[in-house]
Amino acid sequence: MITPQNTLLLLLLLSVLAAMVAANRRPNANRPAVCDRPPKKPKNGISNGYRVFYFDKREGKCQCFWSYYGSRTLGGNAFPNSKSCRNRCGGGKARICSRQGTKV
Repeated sequence: MITPQNTLLLLLLLSVLAAMVAANRRPNANRPAVCDRPPKKPKNGISNGYRVFYFDKREGKCQCFWSYYGSRTLGGNAFPNSKSCRNRCGGGKARICSRQGTKV
């Protein structure tokens, strides 16, 4: 027989279970959550500094840009090289990271 105490206990148990599942769930089961946080990019393209790689969710591959700050300072899914980006987040190879204002 279902009593009010049993109903409350069942609801409490289900809410705890749902919270545990939500906490352990990743946005993509094959990719760490860090890959979904974009790094801080400079507003304007620059032609010197550090090459920073990041995982672009829309294109499904690592991209790069130039920044005055290194990848550790930028946070998010910023990586120092293409290989570490691909190893962590997967996806295809990054395109050539050309400097702004120069011909490739």
